[in-house]
Amino acid sequence: MPRLSSQQLHSLRNDLNIDRLVIELLHIPTQEINALRRFQCPLCGRFHTATHPDTNLARCFDCRKNFNTIELVMVVRQIRFREAVAYLKKHERLLVNRSRPLEPQPALHKPPSTPTSNPRVTSSYPSDAKTIRDQQNQANTTVSSHLTAMKRILNRD
Repeated sequence: MPRLSSQQLHSLRNDLNIDRLVIELLHIPTQEINALRRFQCPLCGRFHTATHPDTNLARCFDCRKNFNTIELVMVVRQIRFREAVAYLKKHERLLVNRSRPLEPQPALHKPPSTPTSNPRVTSSYPSDAKTIRDQQNQANTTVSSHLTAMKRILNRD
């Protein structure tokens, strides 16, 4: 593959629609969570993700990792930079047209619901209120323990 100019690389990173890449080309599983489309992180497998149309970046909030279009192709297809660039160049026409509506997303199979103490409450997605509350409590506990450790360190001086 011939060497690409910095403008061509910039175009691959910024002008190719990352939502189209996720849904139509890489076929990464997605879920509709709180009226937002979330994709499955190729690193951790969770759906705590988003894409940002202004920056054309995808982000996993659990991994704390941003992906541009080239990086996303590299991770999902497990290929090197040059191969990812060639892949995007090959499919550039599909991804550059931002005006065409996205294809309907394929439905995900719901995992079987787990029994709970309240028979009326059954949730099979990690985004349910109890799981979110548990994650927030765990995060608060972690932050609290870090603050306590920092106070101890500061008080030693």
